[in-house]
Parts: sequence; structure tokens; C-alpha cells
Amino acid sequence: MKFDYYQGIIKTLVNMMKKNPSPEWKEYSDYLRNLVERLDDYNKLSKEGEFKVMTSKQEYDEIEELFKKSLAGYDKYKDLPIDPNDPLDAIRHRLADDVFNDFLTPAYVEYQHVDITKDISLKHMMEDFRSKPIPVADDEMKQVGGNLSSRTKLTLDFDGEKIDGVFTPTTQFTPQQDYANLIEDIAKRYPKYADYFRSLNTPEAYAATSKIPVNEFINDGAFYKGALDAFVEQEFVPEASMELFNKYVEEEDFTAAYGEFIFKLEPLLISSHINQMTLQLAEGDNIDKRNSAMSGVAHLLDKDSSLAKSRPITIEREINGQKVLIEGTFMEFAQGKDPDHLPVKDAMRETPVENYDTAEAKQSMANLQILDYICGNVDRHAGNIFYNFDPETKKLVSVQGIDNDASFFKGQVNMGEVLNQWQGLNHLRVIDEETAVQVMALEEGTLKATLMGYGLKSEEIQDAWNRTKELQEAIKVGKLYENAQDIHISADANTPYIVIVPKDKWNEVPLDRLAENSSNIFAKVKELAETLNRPSIENPKFKRDILIQENALKSKLNLSGDLLQRAKDNKPMMGTSPRYKRIIAGLEELHKADSPDAKMEKLATLRGYVHSYRQEKIRDKVLDENGHLIKKLSGKDLRRVELVDEIDGYINTINTINGELNQAKTAYSEHIKEVDEINGTYRRGKYANYAKANYDKDGKIIVDEEIFQRDELFAKSMDQLSQTLNAKEAYGNVKNDQKLLNEAQDYKRVRQNEVNNLKTQLSKEYNQGLIPKEYYDERIEQLNTNNFETSLAYRFAGGVQVNPALQNFQDELLKDVDNDDMVQEEEAVEVKAAAEKQNDGPAAEVNE
Repeated sequence: MKFDYYQGIIKTLVNMMKKNPSPEWKEYSDYLRNLVERLDDYNKLSKEGEFKVMTSKQEYDEIEELFKKSLAGYDKYKDLPIDPNDPLDAIRHRLADDVFNDFLTPAYVEYQHVDITKDISLKHMMEDFRSKPIPVADDEMKQVGGNLSSRTKLTLDFDGEKIDGVFTPTTQFTPQQDYANLIEDIAKRYPKYADYFRSLNTPEAYAATSKIPVNEFINDGAFYKGALDAFVEQEFVPEASMELFNKYVEEEDFTAAYGEFIFKLEPLLISSHINQMTLQLAEGDNIDKRNSAMSGVAHLLDKDSSLAKSRPITIEREINGQKVLIEGTFMEFAQGKDPDHLPVKDAMRETPVENYDTAEAKQSMANLQILDYICGNVDRHAGNIFYNFDPETKKLVSVQGIDNDASFFKGQVNMGEVLNQWQGLNHLRVIDEETAVQVMALEEGTLKATLMGYGLKSEEIQDAWNRTKELQEAIKVGKLYENAQDIHISADANTPYIVIVPKDKWNEVPLDRLAENSSNIFAKVKELAETLNRPSIENPKFKRDILIQENALKSKLNLSGDLLQRAKDNKPMMGTSPRYKRIIAGLEELHKADSPDAKMEKLATLRGYVHSYRQEKIRDKVLDENGHLIKKLSGKDLRRVELVDEIDGYINTINTINGELNQAKTAYSEHIKEVDEINGTYRRGKYANYAKANYDKDGKIIVDEEIFQRDELFAKSMDQLSQTLNAKEAYGNVKNDQKLLNEAQDYKRVRQNEVNNLKTQLSKEYNQGLIPKEYYDERIEQLNTNNFETSLAYRFAGGVQVNPALQNFQDELLKDVDNDDMVQEEEAVEVKAAAEKQNDGPAAEVNE
């Protein structure tokens, strides 16, 4: 365990023990105080910026003796009965247990293996105490690919208890390095523009690039060429790179390269915004341990279930007989449903909003919100919350927060403001009564000691305490809940305000009131419930991934001309190898191919030619089996061998990109299939607000009678609207008003196009099994017999909206019907007669 962490707890415990007359307390207190004072020597930096190291056996023996006495003191004290009349007694016992279990015993064991000959700082040894070493067999790691990714699923043994979770190796905030890696990746994929992109790998260019509002330059999932002009205007292109930018800006492949650069830059900018702009992290600051720090606060407030528990661990592995230690954070699997990875047929997709409005769920949301507030979690959105539903009632009973490493920002924020996803004090609105008592009992030393040892800066820890004090002040003046009107739906920026809700009152607190006019957790959860009840929509990211790979493939294939020219330039004057001639021919065929598919076929042939050439050179003892030169070559002889090696790498790169393209296409197909399946299973796509389909016990679709009842409701008004339109056309003839005639005819043409489109859409959805045959037949018949009213009914039921001008025209027609102010009684006869006389369609049935 980290000494900084327990130094604070021990000092707090020692101070509390002074108020207890028990001799056992005093003895234990004295040993602990002496231990802390002695260890202080090893915990302070010298003027040279170094920690004191243990260099003698005497030093080791003295500290070991203090540990032994501290352990013995605890053994005498631990069985003392708790005095029910002393409110501090239970806290003393708990703190003493923590010190014993998490500091004294591990430290004592660790000291038995101190090698004083290595001059190891005691401070650094104490740092390791927080991270529990866990042996992990090599085959367990192989189950996840043999390498530790950013998140690795593992089952670990904690003192005999098997726990499933996710391990994240220690991660630091390294925006400059991440940016440099991205630059190099783009340069390799688009070598023609490598000089430009590498010119962006400077602090000045990074500063300019980090200001790019990425979403402004993505249109329907694609980066468009016109954006490059804006890059110059808004100074996203550094002056030092302008010459190269102007050299390439007109080329299509450059736009493709820039598009991929922007798409891959987006997550880096999001990370930078959260970690640098909001959390104010510096280069190299630790990220993952903040997750564990939040778990520490949850434990302190007895709210362990509010978060997926995280802890620092060190994985021990044996590789080639050597012990390898990998530090990081282990987060236990959360309890409940993950909204970002719901199965297609998951009941959560159909759970109504009212099922989220339960006493237990609201209490759980409020507790999570309090933890986020104290710990300054700036990234709590609906996707990093898990949802636990009662399997019988299908109602939400609790939530649990995950991914809590974007926490502990520095600085103060107005209580009415929002910082990224973090909510100011007055957005919290409510606190559970039991939680309020626990928050009020928090002391500065206890909270700070809890937060030490996770890589947090002193200012970050101090600001967590400042937020806690603000919360305590709000609780002091807070109102005990009586009715919904007690909850303010505004975040007054000047006066702290919070409502304290007793456990038996949560069922009376309306979720709508908690969520209204805010972006707090209540609002996020409510919005998620509403979103899941809407039709699933296509995620443009999948199309974008395909576009990126297609552009990269196209750009890479375009380099074949350069390779062909160089291959010809390096051909010997005489005696050219037949295998080298085939390579030139293969490059020519590749270069002439007129489509990516044709080029990929030629590429496969070229690869065979390259293989034959290299085998020839191996037989001639020019190359060894690994492709390395044996003979000393120079001039064109050397350049030919090197060029063929380059062509081989070129082919491998293209095949890699093509593989990524195929993966992107497969992912897109699976995504679309899932979207269609979700809509087909739970809702009717465009008919979501109109036609509902249910399933019988055998899974067969049956039509809800409600769709036919709604049709009847539309029928009368649609009939009137149809008559009015015909009347308007006839009236235009009588009055010789060409404007009226044009409006009516234009609308009829638009309407017919809509009808045709609707027929196509209905056929598509019927063939996909999204709508039942009975519904399909009914609609097609209506479209064939009375397409005007059906097309209007479809639009009113959630179909595609018409353009604004046409919508205004429709609104005016409806207004005419409702107010009966277009056709007067004396005009009706004239209009009807004119229509009959002209025999220009059905007579207008005008409602007089």
C-alpha cells in the first residue's frame, strides 16, 4: 500500500485515540505514532529531489521492530468491546482494521524481503503496497490473445475468491505521443503525402490541429473537399506546412488522406478535451488509477454497490523463466445490463420509461450522482452506467457506474454550471437521507487519506474535499422532502439547494421532476429509456470506416505507376531475367486495370511473379532464406533487388488494407442486419407511431386492430381534404386562376411520387418481414384506390416529411377544411357545375 495513503489514516487514528482512556488504545497509538514519524524520514524529498534510501541493517531492524510492536498493539486492542455511548468508537475500530489489514500486515511481510544492498527507497517500496500482486498463469493470458490490450478480460483469484473483471495496464496521459503515432500511421498509408503530414508533428501544429471542430467537417459520415479551404481560413494548417499543403490540396487522394486523419484524430481530441482541458492533466499523469480512487470513496461512504469495484493490482507472469510484473487496474464486471451492447432481443429495448421510475432506482441514481459530484467525474453518460432490472416486474431496481477514470478535476465550478458531464451542486436536486448522514460524517483527514496513493495531485485531493464541504453546507440548509414542488427545476447559481429524501419517500419523488430542465443522471437515464423505445437507426460510423479503407486502398493502388516506372528504369541493358520481365509486365497490368476489383486480381498475379523472382535469387545465392543479401551488389543490380523487396511490401500493405476494408464491410452488414432485426422484432420502423405488430405464442406476427381504428379516424378528414383540393382545382378553372391550378397540379404530382415511393417502401419492408401480409395488402389496396388520403395518413403517422413549402400548402388546405372559409355557399354550386361541365375528373363534393 502507498505510505502517503496510510500516513493520513494513521495520523487521524492516533488523534482519535487520544480521546480514549483505554491503556490498550494508548499503547497502540504510541507504536503507530512512532512508526509514522520514523517512516517520515523516508517519505520526504531531499534538496536534490531524491528519497532517503535504506542502506544499513540497523535501519532495517529498527523499522521492523516498530512494525512488530504495532502488530502486537493491534492484537491487544482489536477485541476491545465497542462502547455504544461513544460515537467515535466504531470509527476507531474500522480505521484500525483498515490500517492493520491494508498497511501493517502487507508492509511487515514486504519488509522480510528487503534487500538493503540495492539501496531501494522505502518510499518506493511503500508505493507498491497498494497494488496487490496476483499470479496469472501464461495460458490464462493466451485466452485473450497472449498480449495485454488496453482492456483484458480476466478471472483473478483474490485470497481464494474467483472474481471476473477487466484489467487495464497502467496508462498515462500522452497526447503528444498519441498524436505523433497517428501522424506516422497516416504517412505510411499515404506515402505520397508523408512529407506534409510529418510536417504536422510539431508542438505548434499539434496546438493548431487540436482546435479543429471535427464534426463541422464531416458530412453524412464523409470528409468533404471543401473543408480544406476552411482549414486554411481558420488557421488549422500551420504556416510552416502551407507550401506542402498548397502542393497537394487539389488532389483527390489528399482529401482522402486528410479525411482519414480527421476521423482518427476525433477520439484523440475527445480524450484531450476530457483529460487536458477539463481534468487539466499534464503529460505523463496517470489515468487508470483514478477509477480505483473513486472506488475508495464509494467504500468510505458505504456505497460499494454504486460503482463497479476497481483496485490497483500487479499481474505476475513467468516468461522464459523470468518473473514479469505488469502494474495496472482491475475493475470487476458491473452488475446489470450494458445499454451499448444490448442483444437484439433484449427486453430493455421495450422497457417503458415508467419502469425506470421506481423508489430503488431513483435512490441508486442519486447515490451515484453524489459520488460523481464529490469525485469530480466529468464523463458520466448513460452509456457508462449499467442497469439492473427485476426479472419478474421488469422494473429498474439499481444502477452501477463504470469507467470512472475521468475524475478528480482541479478547480472550482459554479454550483449552477455543468463541466463536460459533471453536474454542479444545484443540478443534483436530491440526496438520500442515509447518504446525507454519511457525507456529513466525512472529515478532511479521512477523505484525503482515502484518496492518497492513486497518482492524484494534492490540488485534486483538496478540491475533492472542497466539493464535499460545499455538499455538507447544502445538506445543512437542505429541505426534507414533502412533495414534488420541493424539488427546484432550476440550478440557481448563488444559493446551494438540495432536498433530503427519506428512504420511504423515494416512491413519491417523480422522475420527470428530477430530470426536468437538467442534464443530471436522472435526465440521462430517462433519455436513454426514451431512446431505446424509438426505432433503431443506422450508425454512420460503419459507412465511414468503409470509406476510409476504400480511399486508402485506392490511393495505395494509384502508386503502381511510380513502381512501374522505377522497375523499367532499373532494367538491365541486356540479359534481363525472365522473372524480372514478368514483374514489369505484372506492374503494367496492375496499372492498366480500371477498377479496384480488377487491380486486386492483377495484384495476386504480381505477387506470384515477385515470389518466383525472390526464389531465383535465393537459388543463385544472392539472397538467404530470410531475403537478406549474401552477395555484394551495387548499381542497378542492387536497386532491382531492393525494388522487388519494396514491391513485396507494397503488395502486403495493400492486402492488409483490403482485409481491413472487408472487415469494415462485414461489420457494416452485421450492423444493418442488427438494426433491421431490432426494428423488425420490437417496432415497425417508419410505422413506429402508427402500425404496431404483436406476436402470438408461436412467434407469428399478428396485426393489432389499432391500425385499422386509426385508419377510420383519418378517413373523414382525409376525404374532406381530398374534396377541398379537387374543389380548389375546379375553382381555379372557373375563376381562370392559373396560380390555383398550378398549386393543385403540382401537389398532385408530388403526391403521386410519394405514393410510388410508399409502394416501394412497403414492398421492401414486407419482403424483409418487417410488416405482416394483412397490413401490406390493406395498404397497397388503399394506395391503388385512394392514394391521396393514404399518403397523407402515412405522413401524419411518422413517414418522411415533405419540404417546408409543400407542408405550408397542406396546412392551408387543412385550415380551409376546418374553418370552411374557402368555399362559400353561393360559390359551391358554381364550382360543382363547372367541374361537371368540364368533365375534368370527379365532381367536387363540397361540404356546404
